[in-house]
Parts: sequence; structure tokens; C-alpha cells
Amino acid sequence: MNGIALLPKGKAVQKWLIALVVLGLSVSVLLPLAQLFAKAFYDKTGQFVGLDNFFAYFSTPALAQSLHNTLYISALTTQARLANAAARLKAAGAHYVIEEIGRLDEVLDKIERRQAAGEHP
Repeated sequence: MNGIALLPKGKAVQKWLIALVVLGLSVSVLLPLAQLFAKAFYDKTGQFVGLDNFFAYFSTPALAQSLHNTLYISALTTQARLANAAARLKAAGAHYVIEEIGRLDEVLDKIERRQAAGEHP
């Protein structure tokens, strides 16, 4: 076509595709979410009520129970997943499994001592 490119090449195509995805997400997700948030400050009749809707929502007992249940189940599943991951790492031959960041220095010291003794942990 006489050297005329119909589509940009290489990284330019990627940038255009990313821009289209961001635009699509903005229109299909962020815009409706912003409209929903704006409507939260009004009652059913369209009268501005400020934060009253939020106070009413957060004062319901069902919300407190729901939040408690969510946190409880999250904690249980997180502990189960961590225990499973640690067991799998140990079974795969890991010398150390650090389950909390506070133990990192301790484990690094052990590794350095073993390396100084000629081991290859």
C-alpha cells in the first residue's frame, strides 16, 4: 500500500488497546458506580438527606453480624491456606518456611551460620 500503515505497529497498538480497555472499564464500571454513590445521599423521593442513609445502614444489626461472619471465615480460610502452603513447601524439600515476617531475621541468621559451616541450605 505504498508504505502507508493502516494500523500502528508494535507498542503503539498495545497502548491503544490498553486505552480502549481503560475507557471501557471507566464507562461500564466506574461511571455507574459514581452514579450509585451520588444517589446514596438522596432518599426515595429524591430529597437530599446527606449521610442519613449511611447512618441507617451501618446501624443495622444484620450488618454487624455479616461483618463478623466475613472476618471469621476469612481468618479461618487464611489459616487453612497458610498451613496447606507450609506443608506443601516442607514436603517439596524447603529447608525453612517463614510463616511470619517477624521471623525473617532469625531464619536468615540460621542460613548464614549454616553457610559459614560449609553447608548448602
